[in-house]
Amino acid sequence: KEEVSELSDEHDWLNQQETNEGDDEVAAIAGRLNAGQKVAYDFVLAGSNIFITGSGGTGKTYLCNAIIKFLRSQYEADEIAITAMTGVAAELLQGCTLHSQLGIGSSGLVDVVFGRMRIPTVRSLKVLIIDEVSMVSGEFLDHLDNGFKRIRENPEPFGGIQLVLLGDFYQLPPITESTRSIAD
Repeated sequence: KEEVSELSDEHDWLNQQETNEGDDEVAAIAGRLNAGQKVAYDFVLAGSNIFITGSGGTGKTYLCNAIIKFLRSQYEADEIAITAMTGVAAELLQGCTLHSQLGIGSSGLVDVVFGRMRIPTVRSLKVLIIDEVSMVSGEFLDHLDNGFKRIRENPEPFGGIQLVLLGDFYQLPPITESTRSIAD
């Protein structure tokens, strides 16, 4: 817990929980991004779905916090879901786990679990951020895609929700039945 707190303190200047902040502050934060981060940032501003990757320490969380700052200036709180696959990563973004956000629990019974998805949450979403997406299996993403389409009555990928995905497939592999049994 202490380690998480120390890591969170590094990003406090970006993580103010205020919504609808001034354009000057958002512009100042965007001005601190390097060229590669700025390209990704601009894709998000344009409403594109994006996958941001890089090895540890390259600034993925820093960039994500800048993106979050921008999104909070543009959307209501219930229109943005800031999630990660682990509690530590979620804490760094001042978000929550993906499972918690959607109310689906962490059971391996995917079909049953997705039947419990928080419908009002999914309907109100405009942007879904998932950090550590490399831990998500393809099967899970397929269920998420189908559930969002059904709930939102929108045939577009993920029901038309903009996705901002971050992760490093060299650091954290997806959690599947085979990796789950290794952990047991």
